[in-house]
Parts: sequence; structure tokens; C-alpha cells
Amino acid sequence: MQNAVKKSFNNKYVLDFTTYQRFLDYLKKAYQAVKDMSPSEGLYKELEQEIGYYKKLLLIKDENDKQFDLLNLKIEDLTRENSSLLNFIINLLQALKDIFRNILLFGKDKEKDLVISQVKDCYDKNLYNDKDIHYITKDTSKEKEMDLYLEEKDYDI
Repeated sequence: MQNAVKKSFNNKYVLDFTTYQRFLDYLKKAYQAVKDMSPSEGLYKELEQEIGYYKKLLLIKDENDKQFDLLNLKIEDLTRENSSLLNFIINLLQALKDIFRNILLFGKDKEKDLVISQVKDCYDKNLYNDKDIHYITKDTSKEKEMDLYLEEKDYDI
């Protein structure tokens, strides 16, 4: 290549034809490489952007998973609390049966009427069943009244 390049008198380089052809081929290949590289760069930038979006989505998903786990823990706590409250209400209703029974045995007529009204409400709301009603009213002055009420309810069904 040294023989192919000669310096002229005005400090310009002069190439012979073969070297000139090689140089043109090299420039064409370099131009093609740059041209091919441009779409690749665009694709690379687009891929980088998509990876960024994916990472953000993963962060959001992780946050949602944490919130989901937290909500599941709250559901478990509420379920336990609900179960505890239901047990309390059941125990309270059982204790009320004895109180209602004592009022029906030893209370005044006005108190007995109030108790019968409450017992009917509890029965209508399915808080007490037939056995509970029979226990509360057994051997009291209101036993027949409640037996008739239960029979009416059985016929209504």
C-alpha cells in the first residue's frame, strides 16, 4: 500500500486505481455496517425501554402481593374475631335462657309478657329453637301460650 500512495506537491495524497477500489469497498462495507447498526440501536433502545417497563410492573406486582398478603392476614383476624363474637353471643343466649326461665317462674305478669315477647322475637330470628323454647317455658304459666305459638309457626311453614 505504500507504493500505492504517493504524496503530491500540494500535500495531497494520490491513490492508484487498485487501492482506490479497495478503499471504496471498505467505505461501502463501513457504510453498510453503520446502516445495519442504526435499526439495531433502535431495537436495543426499545428493548431497554420494555425491560424498564417490565421491572416497574414487577415492582407493582410485588407491592400488590404484599397488600394481598396483608389483606389475607386481616381476613384471618376478622374471621377469628367474628368466631369469638359468635361464641360470645351463643353463650349470652344460653345465659338468657336461664334468666328468661327464672322471670317466667318468679316474675310478675307484666314481666312475663315482656319475656314472652322477647322469646318469640328470638325464635323468629332463629336464635332459639323449639327445644330452647320448651326449656324456657316448661312448668310455667306461659307454657301453653308458647306451645300454641310454636304450633302456629309450624303450620305457617
